[in-house]
Amino acid sequence: MQAPSADSSRPSAYFKPTPKHPIRFQMKFRVEESSDQLTAIFDTEDPLQNSLLSRFLVSSKYFVVDILHDISMVERGIYPSHAFENPEVFVELYKDHISIEPYVEEEETEIPKVNMPLETAKLLLLEWGVVLQRWLMKQEGVQL
Repeated sequence: MQAPSADSSRPSAYFKPTPKHPIRFQMKFRVEESSDQLTAIFDTEDPLQNSLLSRFLVSSKYFVVDILHDISMVERGIYPSHAFENPEVFVELYKDHISIEPYVEEEETEIPKVNMPLETAKLLLLEWGVVLQRWLMKQEGVQL
């Protein structure tokens, strides 16, 4: 079965660089299926950033819903900030951005932390959620 891909007819999500967020993110990704799970593959100029973003997007049914809920709690001021981890990355949520960094292991110490504006992160999560839900529905035999 071929994995769904992010819609390539839509423009990629960009934000204007600022001193606080100097990297220009291209949130376009393709999807690969392996071992009954999906992996988002980013093809930007920075392979370390690609790896970190791929490890951030978990192929779990509730991943997107849970993170968007946490973002909502931070945006509404219920939490001043929030942090969580998955088996590969540590993520901190703030009112204006998220920070993603790998667990520090000897071979990963050169991977820099990624700071992404919250709006860009929400768009990325929504796009990943659509691709993931379509794939899960196909796995369950639901016709689209």
